[in-house]
Amino acid sequence: MKVQPLDEESTPSGAAAPQGPPAAPETPPEPPSPKSPKSSKPPGQPSRLLQAPEAAGKSAHLGYLFRAFTATPAGGGLGRRCSIEESCKGDVENMGGARLCLPTVRGTVLSSLLSSTFIFIGLLALSAAEHGLHGFPRTAWLTLALRYLGWAFLFYIPIHFMSVPFVRNFLLWSLQPGDSLRDALAHGKGEDYPVCLGRRAAFFPYFVHTCWLSVYAILIFVSIGEEGYFGLVPIFGLGNIFMVPVGTCASMLFAPPLVSRSYPFKVGPSAILFPIVGFLLVVGSYILLRRLIGPSLASVMPLVLSAYELLGTALVCRVFTREFVVQKEVREGYLGTNQGLVVSMAICNLHAMAEGARLTLLYVDNLESQDWDILVPIVSGVLWNVMVRLGGLDRFLHVVTNGWRKPNNGSRLLRESGYCMGYPRFGAVGALLLARLCISTPMRLDGPELRLFGIVLLAEICEDLCSFVLRYVGVNMFPRSKLVTEQEVQEMAQVRLNKRKGSKEPAGRRTDSAAASSPVTSESRISIVPSDAGRRIDSNKDRSDMSHAVSDRALMKSTCWSVRVAYDFRFRIEAFDPMPLWAHLLPTAMAQFHTIFAMVVFSGGLDFILGLCERMDFLGYSSAVLWWLGHQLDVDLGWPLEMALSGNEEKVAEVQQLFQSLEELSQATQDDQVCHESETQELRQERNAIKDRLEDAISSLRQLSTRAELLQPSAAAETTAARSAVGTAPEWQRRVWRADEELKELKRMEALRLQQIKDLEMDQENLVEQTTLATSLGEETAETKMVSLERSQAELQASVQSKKLRVQETQQLVQQLQAYIRRLHAQQLQLVTRADERVLRNPQPPFSATAKA
Repeated sequence: MKVQPLDEESTPSGAAAPQGPPAAPETPPEPPSPKSPKSSKPPGQPSRLLQAPEAAGKSAHLGYLFRAFTATPAGGGLGRRCSIEESCKGDVENMGGARLCLPTVRGTVLSSLLSSTFIFIGLLALSAAEHGLHGFPRTAWLTLALRYLGWAFLFYIPIHFMSVPFVRNFLLWSLQPGDSLRDALAHGKGEDYPVCLGRRAAFFPYFVHTCWLSVYAILIFVSIGEEGYFGLVPIFGLGNIFMVPVGTCASMLFAPPLVSRSYPFKVGPSAILFPIVGFLLVVGSYILLRRLIGPSLASVMPLVLSAYELLGTALVCRVFTREFVVQKEVREGYLGTNQGLVVSMAICNLHAMAEGARLTLLYVDNLESQDWDILVPIVSGVLWNVMVRLGGLDRFLHVVTNGWRKPNNGSRLLRESGYCMGYPRFGAVGALLLARLCISTPMRLDGPELRLFGIVLLAEICEDLCSFVLRYVGVNMFPRSKLVTEQEVQEMAQVRLNKRKGSKEPAGRRTDSAAASSPVTSESRISIVPSDAGRRIDSNKDRSDMSHAVSDRALMKSTCWSVRVAYDFRFRIEAFDPMPLWAHLLPTAMAQFHTIFAMVVFSGGLDFILGLCERMDFLGYSSAVLWWLGHQLDVDLGWPLEMALSGNEEKVAEVQQLFQSLEELSQATQDDQVCHESETQELRQERNAIKDRLEDAISSLRQLSTRAELLQPSAAAETTAARSAVGTAPEWQRRVWRADEELKELKRMEALRLQQIKDLEMDQENLVEQTTLATSLGEETAETKMVSLERSQAELQASVQSKKLRVQETQQLVQQLQAYIRRLHAQQLQLVTRADERVLRNPQPPFSATAKA
């Protein structure tokens, strides 16, 4: 009798592999069938084994087949005569693709130019909001509108309008660029879908963009009290937080049915959200640690960025493999698209943002370093990246983990994408330089910022050339990947099934033991010929064992297929497909925006990177970081007067000129206040210096007094005291001359201070005259602004008066010092005259007096 191979058993089309009993699956020794059961037999048709005619030897026939099916080599291993080799080949026909794609030079350049153009327009609008438009009054509404326009061009248009919709449609509905949501609706509901659903689907993108723009308008235009308005950090964070529930509700109301309810919501956040969060964590933590540790932390910058890239790549590939690669139903839903593009975009995004983080950290380090200290992280980064591109890091991890961390296609794509994705950050730098040139605040050619950008660009070019040349000559440290055989695939599948079922005992061994321990009926023990009841029990038992074996066989084939496709996606060495142009937009736009965003947040504010002010401290949070201060917006005072004087154009022109002069006066007052504060600081420093000098003079005078007191008792020792007095007289004279010179210097400094105080008084008088003139020409609306000016003038006068008092005190102290010096002169003269008189009276003193002295 010929035994039919079990590969011809049919399984339901498109269904998951059935779950078997807790026993481990085994494979029969028959050769595999050349065709799958899905193509050999229509679904629902019973097996030819179950169509055998009813005969007396039916149970014996099934028992023979079951024993042949469960026969395995010793030890429960899989024999070479396995019938699941077709599943081990990982056939993915009629399924969505999972091929990785490599970015191209053309696509990177075009997408970088497009994104940097929008960033340039956004920076121009933000600089106009901070500096004002020439020829237009700087009103509150105009400033807020320019901020809204700048944020839209800087962030919303290049990312949420130009890049994210492509990825969203590709993930949720398997739509290519150019396809509409009606196509997804036709795929899910059929061609005869209701018209209302088509209108809802067409309205979905417009509703989402309206919600995004409305949220940003609320965050920018609404005041938050005394602090003013939200800055870039709250706008960016709160906008994304508010849009999560809004986007979810919009998808439930208007969006077409999704291809998969699990895959896009797990792969999307890991591919887009993790690079952003990792970027901000790496940059923020590095800058804080650098302030605590110092410049020596720059040596570990390449290691930190490589860890960020490798962890992100491993996470994205793992989630994509679990949610898409090994899921047959999901892949069949995405037929006709290559979902590997999502992973490729995520890996390119990781590398581009890592390079943007490197540029930002170098920019911040350059502001705090001296001379050429910045070359240390740049040179170490070049050497490290060349080693990584040649596969040195992969080999090191492979050796350290004893082969557990194998080289994979994700890390290979990360290395290959470095030749293109290291340059989008320079598009953001070019947009910043061009914006500063347009607002007349260009970077100096010999300045540290321009020098840094040039060195980093040169380092990137050298890195690419060195790695390319070394690879061209054959230097490759990347570990060789080992291709698995069909036998190894079956063994890995067997181990996975054993772990899933919680037992590693072979199924054949348990079946034999179960058969040996099965109860024997009294009829079979007494009668030689089995009865009808015994025959029915054997038949039911054989059928149950047969169904369990078929179920385990299908599960084994499905597991082998999952193991093979997952292994092929991660480790099979194949040439990467070229990445389409639209897939370059998201990595380049994300990298350029976050580079500018990090430079604003961590280097001193928007005004600083635009060259409108000096650098502020990190914890000071200058404009546009956490908030825009309210006093930066001028109140629109000209509009009510124009409405009141609408019939008289001359009056309107005069009022406009008056307000312009008031604005100029207020700006000049602010500048003068800043100058006065700086001059006051200088005066305080000079006063401290004078005070130190006075203390030194007093200490020297005290030393002179102590010496004079020591000389007075020595006058009794006639000649010796006279000689000592005569010998020390020149030293006294030198000290007196030095004291006179110090007094002259103090007088000169005092005269200079008095002259500066007089100049300040003159400036204050001129300022008062200008203020009174402006108030006499203005209306009642200008009085409120003059109050603040008068208050500041009063404070200045009070400070000047206090300075005068301090000067008088200094003069009194100098006079006292002069009187004290005069008394010392008189005492010196008395001592000299006494010594001379004693010498004249007794020119040769006796020896005893001299010895006694």
